[in-house]
Amino acid sequence: MHSGFKGRKHRDRSDRSREPQVRDERLMDVGRITGELLHDLGGILSLLAGRVALAREKSALGRIPNEELERIQSDTDELRSMVLDILDEIQGIPSPMDVTFPISPTVEEAMNRWLMGAPSVNARLRSAVPDGAEVAGPRTFCSRALGNLLRNAARHAKSEIKVSIVPGKGRNQLEIRVEDDGDGVPPEVREHLFEPFVSQSKVGTGLGLSFARWGVERLGGSLEFKGKSESLGGAFFQVLLPLVPRPRRTPLFEPGGRVRGNLSERGEPLSGLKVAVVDDNEGIRRLYTRLLNRCGADASYMDPAGWRTLSDALRDFRKIDPDVILLDVNLGGLSGPSVERALAREMPQLAQRVIFMTGGLSLEGTERPVVNKVATWDEVLKAILAVTDPTEGAG
Repeated sequence: MHSGFKGRKHRDRSDRSREPQVRDERLMDVGRITGELLHDLGGILSLLAGRVALAREKSALGRIPNEELERIQSDTDELRSMVLDILDEIQGIPSPMDVTFPISPTVEEAMNRWLMGAPSVNARLRSAVPDGAEVAGPRTFCSRALGNLLRNAARHAKSEIKVSIVPGKGRNQLEIRVEDDGDGVPPEVREHLFEPFVSQSKVGTGLGLSFARWGVERLGGSLEFKGKSESLGGAFFQVLLPLVPRPRRTPLFEPGGRVRGNLSERGEPLSGLKVAVVDDNEGIRRLYTRLLNRCGADASYMDPAGWRTLSDALRDFRKIDPDVILLDVNLGGLSGPSVERALAREMPQLAQRVIFMTGGLSLEGTERPVVNKVATWDEVLKAILAVTDPTEGAG
């Protein structure tokens, strides 16, 4: 027994000695992913800035910039989805298996978004796969990978880019080809083409192709440089992705990133519900309250700055007597989970209708639902309906 105990202690020390190395490796992964995310966020923010400028210009001329506003909304939805997907990846949260997206509209949307800033380049799209062809996984991983490939092609093309979607050689597989008529990739760069910070362009960061491969691989696919394009003479990149076998699943997300269901468009889905919004950020409190009231709720907000003790919080909840509480995790003084535990002791029925709000970090040790503050509005509404009527929230 004694020797066994020593061996166990030795293994424990060995495991502990690896903890700094594992932590450093994890931080390196997070740093790399964050760097690539910032690279792509910069691209979308530049698009947003340009579209806002165009909208303001049209407004100054007395025109209603409806088209630009729609594009701004689309880019904002894309930005939100990117952040949520990358936060899930950093935290190791697996994607639900029933999350799918249509491939052809996703490719077309990526071309419209990323090639609008390259008016001198003629881009062509050819699709030879069925309209219902879908891929499983986060759509933004695909759209961001394509965006980086397209921006790379536009940077090096002389005048033409060709994108083709064709059936792959394997069963339930598709191939996306991105070709340009540029000078191609120099031999000395090809071996390191997908490594971070390797770029043949003076204006590039060298992160685009690195992330493009990373994103495609997260979808179970592959990205390769295939050499010279036979039809255009420039670079040829090939993406292979697995297709969702038929009969296809119903996509959870539409091409614009919105959750299917359109709860926010069904009149007043929260009619008759009294909702309390608790957040230490005044802007968040007012925004959520206004949106909830527009959906038919009797919504009001509570400022936790006046709560010195948990008894203060319980006193205010008794005054309002809400049906649902949207409760921020970090309240500045008290914490959201401590308030929820106090409710569970004193007002257990109300505690069952608490929904935590977070800025992105995971929340462990609670059975209460959690919504991200950058989630789509439909997701917030579904969470509210789920705690008041589970049959509604499940739809």
